[in-house]
Amino acid sequence: MNPILVYFDPAEDNLSVFNKAGYLAQTLGTTLFLFTNGYNSSLANNHPVDAASGERSRDAFVGRLEKSLLEEAEQLRNKGLEVVVKAVWDKSPWHAIDELLQTQQFEFIIKGTHHQNVMQRTFFSSTDWDLMRCSPLPVLLVKSEPWPEHLHLTACVDPIEHGDAPKILDKAIVLQGKAWQEQLSAKLEILNVYDPTPFMVYMDPPVPDTTPITEALAQQHQEALNALLEDCGLPATLGKLEAGTPTATIPDLLYEGNTQIVIMGAQTREGIGRWLIGHTAEKVLDRITCDILVIKTG
Repeated sequence: MNPILVYFDPAEDNLSVFNKAGYLAQTLGTTLFLFTNGYNSSLANNHPVDAASGERSRDAFVGRLEKSLLEEAEQLRNKGLEVVVKAVWDKSPWHAIDELLQTQQFEFIIKGTHHQNVMQRTFFSSTDWDLMRCSPLPVLLVKSEPWPEHLHLTACVDPIEHGDAPKILDKAIVLQGKAWQEQLSAKLEILNVYDPTPFMVYMDPPVPDTTPITEALAQQHQEALNALLEDCGLPATLGKLEAGTPTATIPDLLYEGNTQIVIMGAQTREGIGRWLIGHTAEKVLDRITCDILVIKTG
């Protein structure tokens, strides 16, 4: 297995990042690669003495960043883990990560983010969004809540979506969940939330009893979900079908079900809005209180 890339964000509390990265590396039997970038606008300008002095100042600046990583690495190495550290001079975290991905292969990326329970909002940094939108690798955004001994994973899919690309993405999401379930001995459920409201509102002509329509719609989604699970070699009992507004229902179900990691898909580098029909993905993401694993198919 390739190393796990762990991005150290000086603006975040990285304790949970290193704890969870250490657990994953230990369980999966792989190496951790601790990585960060730094930039100082004053040092970026020409040094008042000479260019060589300016370069030494920048090297010293990066060296201090690397020293912080080495301190974290030592604690992880004391647990028997193999850890590599690297710090680079770069103004943009995503640019620095992207440059690294051009030269080395990793299994996935871990980065910390944070959630404010009082406001029921997750505050994603620009780096978080860059990773979710642009990273070709799975990205695990972790929060401060510690993991229990046995993880609960929820994979969000929409198998009724038409077209080949969405179907490929849904299958990739489920297979990713299946792999994590097996490797981490975790509990897995495959969640499909669909919204019947548009069918009711725009019925022409209006019907007094919509029960047959809602039942047919539920059956259509259930059959699609069962077919997806069968295609991925999973039993239908792992599927969970719920009717409701996805922007409200998905976060509530994850919270009520005590999910630690939700698995979602991003189809292209242009955005992550595909996995919900008629809703902005950001409205769901910022209400999710658990850790988020975003995967890509292209």
